[in-house]
Order: sequence, then C-alpha cells, then structure tokens
Amino acid sequence: KDSDLLPILDKITANSKESVTLMQDTVWALNPNNDSPERLFKRIEAYAKEILAEKNISYFQEAGIGFEKIKLDMEDRKNLYLILKEGINNIAKHSEATKATLIVSEKNQKIFFELKDNGEGFETNKETEGNGLRNFKERAEESNFELKIESDKGKGTVLSVCLSH
Repeated sequence: KDSDLLPILDKITANSKESVTLMQDTVWALNPNNDSPERLFKRIEAYAKEILAEKNISYFQEAGIGFEKIKLDMEDRKNLYLILKEGINNIAKHSEATKATLIVSEKNQKIFFELKDNGEGFETNKETEGNGLRNFKERAEESNFELKIESDKGKGTVLSVCLSH
C-alpha cells in the first residue's frame, strides 16, 4: 500500500537532508579560508540565531579570550563545530528553553566552550534516544576534547567542551 511507504520515504528524505548538511559542514570546515576561530565563532552564532529564533529562544555568545589562543586544525574545527551545532539543535528540539548562551573562556591553560540553556533539562544517566550523545562523545574523542554534559530535570543543560593548548 502506498500509504505504508510514506513514513519510510519521510525517513529517507530526512536522512538525505542530514547527509547533505553534514557534507556542507565538512566542506566548510576543510576550506582553508575558514581556518580561523573567529570564522568558526561567527558561523556558530549565525546558525544558532537562525535555528533558535524559530523556537523563540534568545541566543547570546561571548568570547572572553583572544581568538589567537585557540589552535584548531581542520579536523578539530569540524568536530568542535559539529558538537556545538548538535548542542544547539538539542536546545531547539528538546529543551523548552527561552535563553541559550555560548561562552568561551580560559582556565588553567585550557579553553572552554560552554553552551548553556535555561530549559527543562534531562537525566544524563538515562539512555536517551537518538545518536546525539554518542556523536558528541565520538567527535570529542577524535579531537581529544574533554566533554561534559551536565543537566538536571528543571534546571537546564550545560554542554562543556574543553580544549587543551
């Protein structure tokens, strides 16, 4: 029956769009013209504002350090971007937040990217659906980033990515 095929076709379409977007993000990260933390930061901001505005979530980001301190090769730049992008998507899809922020700071010779929201949070020890958390961990391991996800029901979520100098 044709109607039985619709959910399958929808899934194929969604997966295709996701693959194309991942390719575009990868091509962007590999482009030597984008080899600067400032460009990465601007791309994250543009993406976050576009996605979160649709959900009436205000977004603010701030770098409390000079960008020259952030050293990323192409692979690390791609992984950092995809981790933060996935975090922003999670805020839009699941958080019920009204506010999200990304703060870049430095502590003890390490650089931290902290993405926070004031949403409803979730239980981090519970197996959550989807590939999101697994993707975070794999990308962080690939680039030797320290990754922390802190969340409590009713208290929002903090996704922290730590880069060593």
